[in-house]
This record gives sequence, structure tokens and C-alpha cells, in this order.
Amino acid sequence: YFLDQGYAGVVLLNNNGVVHAYDLCSTLNVEARHSVRIIDNAYFWDESTGAKWLLDGTVAAVARCPLKEYFVATVNEGFTYNVRY
Repeated sequence: YFLDQGYAGVVLLNNNGVVHAYDLCSTLNVEARHSVRIIDNAYFWDESTGAKWLLDGTVAAVARCPLKEYFVATVNEGFTYNVRY
């Protein structure tokens, strides 16, 4: 977690060697900047609205839009990640 980045923090997830970066800001009410949490390593959850997203950022319940994904470049033989906001 990088809580000082993006709108409400950014999380990096490694999916079989491919790293993805998602903004932790719920897409239901962006102005409120509600942060989503990862639950049981299975999904993102917005406690304030009950919205859920799968770990690939796609909508699972309530929300209408996926989580914002950022481009990640892997350098230094996989030891460094550059996230483009």
C-alpha cells in the first residue's frame, strides 16, 4: 500500500508475475475519497457503500465503474516498479 499516492492510496498486486496498480478510491463517490480495502485476498470492498471489485479491478457488486488502474513498468530485473499516475 502507498497511502500518499493516487486519490485515496495505491496498491500493487502481483498476479502470476504481472504487477498491477489500482487506486484505492471507491468509484461510487470519488469526491468523498472513500478508500477500499482488500478483504480475504479475494476482493476490494468499500465499507461505506457495500461496493465490491474483484482483484483485477472489475466490478463485483453495487459499483458501476472499475477501479482506476495505473500503468506499471517493471525494471531492475523485477526489483523496481515504476507506476505512472
